[in-house]
Amino acid sequence: MEDSTQQYLSLFIMVIGLFGIILPFVPGVSLVWLGFLLFKFTQICTYSWTTVFVALGFTLFAFAMEYVVPILGTKKMGGTRYGVIGAMIGLVMGASIGFGVGVLFMPFIGAFIGELLYDGQDFKRAFKASLGTIIGFMLTTGINILVASWMLILAFKDFGFLDMFK
Repeated sequence: MEDSTQQYLSLFIMVIGLFGIILPFVPGVSLVWLGFLLFKFTQICTYSWTTVFVALGFTLFAFAMEYVVPILGTKKMGGTRYGVIGAMIGLVMGASIGFGVGVLFMPFIGAFIGELLYDGQDFKRAFKASLGTIIGFMLTTGINILVASWMLILAFKDFGFLDMFK
């Protein structure tokens, strides 16, 4: 593959990955990392292999947090074991529906149902605990955007896109 084609392809993959953080059915940070790795093989790339492996570590961390933080959010907002289990079931179901809408709303619904199974009379507490999943999702989205932006900035710097800000 010609080097300039590879450069543009890798940047295209990274930008699609950035959109994938928000859009369902499109991988997010993992796709950004794949483009970041592909960019490493171009002649204009100046970042090291250490940077590529650190980026992989951040990518794996962000991926894991997508599953852990919404559940912790439920617990932090007063959720019981029933709500946490409901959020986990909702997360698995949501992942099968689609990353984005499914991962956002299914854990919320699962936590809400779980909390109602625990105490069917306390809708307010069930709703509050369920909000923890939404807050957790927003936090993980922020983490994903930070990790992806860092990789994009490194690649854009080498590509010369940041020269216009000098």
